[in-house]
Amino acid sequence: MGRAATVTASGPSGSRRTSLAAAVLAATLAAAPALAEQPRELGVAAHSGAAAPMLMTFQRPNRHMEITGVAEDADGVLWITGFSEDREQPAGVGYLAAIARDGGLQIEHETALPGHRVTQFWWPAPLADGSVAVAVALDPFSARPDGAVAILSRDGQVLNQVLLTDLGLAGGDIVHVELYPDRDLAVTGSARLGPQVSGAMAARLRPDLSAVWVATEGARDRGYTLSAYASTVLRDGSLVAIGTATRPEGADGYGWLARFDRTGRVLWRQWLTGGMAELLEDAAQIYGNWVAESPGGDIAYLQSSYDEFGRPLTHTLVRRSLAGHIVSQIPLTFADELELTTMGATRDGDVIVAGAAGTGAVPIIARIGSDGSVRWSQRLEELPGGFVWGVAETTDGTIVAVGAYFPYGRTTGSGWVVRLGSDGSRP
Repeated sequence: MGRAATVTASGPSGSRRTSLAAAVLAATLAAAPALAEQPRELGVAAHSGAAAPMLMTFQRPNRHMEITGVAEDADGVLWITGFSEDREQPAGVGYLAAIARDGGLQIEHETALPGHRVTQFWWPAPLADGSVAVAVALDPFSARPDGAVAILSRDGQVLNQVLLTDLGLAGGDIVHVELYPDRDLAVTGSARLGPQVSGAMAARLRPDLSAVWVATEGARDRGYTLSAYASTVLRDGSLVAIGTATRPEGADGYGWLARFDRTGRVLWRQWLTGGMAELLEDAAQIYGNWVAESPGGDIAYLQSSYDEFGRPLTHTLVRRSLAGHIVSQIPLTFADELELTTMGATRDGDVIVAGAAGTGAVPIIARIGSDGSVRWSQRLEELPGGFVWGVAETTDGTIVAVGAYFPYGRTTGSGWVVRLGSDGSRP
């Protein structure tokens, strides 16, 4: 075990993707109003300028909006993905925008894939020709959800797309996409493997979106549904995916981690069932939230456990060797409850973790050293009812995070993007 890291924060009850927003909304509406939200149109910066730190919020009148992913292109431009939707219909469109280094909004588009009522963009991967690959969830709340990878032009046009059903699967969703060194695409998500059976999926696609390989993983126990939340391409060309297995009623679950070789063969898989035996009696749900490769070649990921009511119990930063063996486990100790939802690795070996804290669900971002010490932590108090979907280090060393929040008095969310200095300085 490594030395414990400590961040002074507290947080909301925990849940996963589609239910997280509802839990945060309930906590926000229960809290006493402390901030008045000033309406801003879609894509208008709340704070921006030539300096690195900036904060932008995004909203649509009477519609729910989230910013779900961020990636930097070769010119230092930040590409963000998200969606806006009318949840009473339901109907929704994906959102894609580009933000310059000085915080100026260069491009923004809303796009729907034909034949689907709800389109959600979950993660971008900028391509060398100026287009952007996007992970897409289609009709996620319907009886027949599907996933896609779409290639979008800078003016928001769909240049190419491939659905999970085109890849021989029965539907599902795709939540993460990134580039291999040779310009192929790594994608992860979930897939329907049969009637009432879902599992995790990972695939390698060529630039024309034809498949090099497609792999699916089912849960080790009957009655559980396996999903993948994220993946990372390692320097040797293999792919590591992370996610969770849960029962449909959400009563209990466990995390999983798997490494695929260049051909899609599973080199190893690990079921994440807790790092300390004394916690297992209380932990009803254990999740693997995110995964990254450290500069030394280890695989770092965030593992969280929750009780039967969805309240967070533990957060552990785990490092494994390329062979799958545990190198270190560092418990991250917080003063109160904290929902950690994402993480990213920095070039110098630190880790950025992010989530929501306090009864009002305030987004929090913290930088953790390789020894478990906290370099800095930053709370975004002006984003009440918030949570974080993604965080990344840019080439100039700044930290970028994206998510959504529920302004007091509103039942629909707004998206946000923040850029912090490498030392945690903020706008």
